[in-house]
Amino acid sequence: MARNDAFPAGLVLDARKAETAATPLDEVPAPRFLRFALDQGSGSELRAAVAVGEPVVIGTVLGVPLDDFAAPLHSSVSGRVVAIGAMDSAAEGGACTCIEIENDGLDARDSNLRAPDAPDAIDPAVLVGLLRQAGIAGLGGAAFPTATKLASAHDQSVQTL
Repeated sequence: MARNDAFPAGLVLDARKAETAATPLDEVPAPRFLRFALDQGSGSELRAAVAVGEPVVIGTVLGVPLDDFAAPLHSSVSGRVVAIGAMDSAAEGGACTCIEIENDGLDARDSNLRAPDAPDAIDPAVLVGLLRQAGIAGLGGAAFPTATKLASAHDQSVQTL
């Protein structure tokens, strides 16, 4: 590990890629049961948008935000909602409200899932709305919604990101 003087208090970590560079990737099947936490780490919990027993497909909205500090949560599998309630999770305190889905293995998708036509020509305000609906969020730990970040930049007259 070396100190990076260009970034105060930053570190440059050794890559250590040689150990895995020649190792083939393994395909891991999706589990039979999946748990989706409604606490996304931002301090704002989502409201469940599905009910126990309801069928879901890839892209079904499972949770909706109550403020701009959370993003919608979508199902990554198709199947059936089998439970909603307090469950063990990676949330602070070790538990939060979760939605549990039994995966049917069919990978059925929401028919509305598609890439936008001419993404480079989308009006910035429309793009922010699409990002908000899609639930795109940062990976910094708090899962802060990208749409909220971009809307804030627009409000401050930022021209380039």
